[in-house]
Amino acid sequence: MTDSSSSAYSAFWPLLPVLLVLIVINGFQLRTTFEQRSAIHRLSAQLETVLPQARLINETMVGLSRDVLNLAQTSTGARQIVAEFQIRQTQPPAGPGSAAEVVTP
Repeated sequence: MTDSSSSAYSAFWPLLPVLLVLIVINGFQLRTTFEQRSAIHRLSAQLETVLPQARLINETMVGLSRDVLNLAQTSTGARQIVAEFQIRQTQPPAGPGSAAEVVTP
């Protein structure tokens, strides 16, 4: 006994809008991912120009701090600077080509 009023139901048509919405959302996420990737590459290129300057400034400050620490052995003014800025020499990190750092808080 077949019912003549019933028709074959297909799940394709109700799922098609859901699939299309998921495709659109995925497209937006993919575009955003590529935009973020290009922003990361741009920032990385900017850091490549700034990093050598930062290293030079750091080396200059370390050298200056070492000089003040050495001078503090004989000069009261240098001792006051060391005490005021709490300059102290730390142990060098274990690594190839690493120098001792002078820490200033």
